[in-house]
Amino acid sequence: MCNEKQHIRNSGVALVEVLVALFFFVSTSVLVLDTYIQTKLLLITIVESKAQRQIQTNQKALASITPLYEQHWDDIVLFGKLQVKPVSKL
Repeated sequence: MCNEKQHIRNSGVALVEVLVALFFFVSTSVLVLDTYIQTKLLLITIVESKAQRQIQTNQKALASITPLYEQHWDDIVLFGKLQVKPVSKL
């Protein structure tokens, strides 16, 4: 009879140990999953901001090389024919 009571008491301890281990496993898994999701979101934010910054840089560069006036071939012909002159070596 004594052994049965001790066995019941010990099985309760084992159940508590299993529940504690399960709690640690689940909480660790949730922490790892949350960290993974936050890392993915951070990566997406970095890529989007880099793309936006690149678009702005390209627009600024394009604006600086695009003339404010419309240029035609007729404007260049006024200077006459192009002549190639040899460059003397020093």
